[in-house]
Amino acid sequence: MDDVTAELYQFALKFFDNNGMPKPEFMVNDYHKGPGCFGAELNESGLIYVEKVKVKREYRNQGLGGWALRQFFYSDQVNDSDFIVVWPGPYRRRVPTSP
Repeated sequence: MDDVTAELYQFALKFFDNNGMPKPEFMVNDYHKGPGCFGAELNESGLIYVEKVKVKREYRNQGLGGWALRQFFYSDQVNDSDFIVVWPGPYRRRVPTSP
């Protein structure tokens, strides 16, 4: 992966094993599996990770980010069997660190 962010890296470490397969606790553990949406079907569908949706300042707080995500979810880019992960929360601009 190019330009791996800290959030995506943490997600990958927590969700996938060393072979790139979803960890068993997300498929069998009653607490972690939630409604049981992660299972063998992950072998036959896509996993989409949405890290950031940016809305210009003057258009914020009008529901545009949610609208854009819904448009994407129902677009031809996403299949009915795909899993979509969205990291919730406001985006914080990262300050570059000095070398």
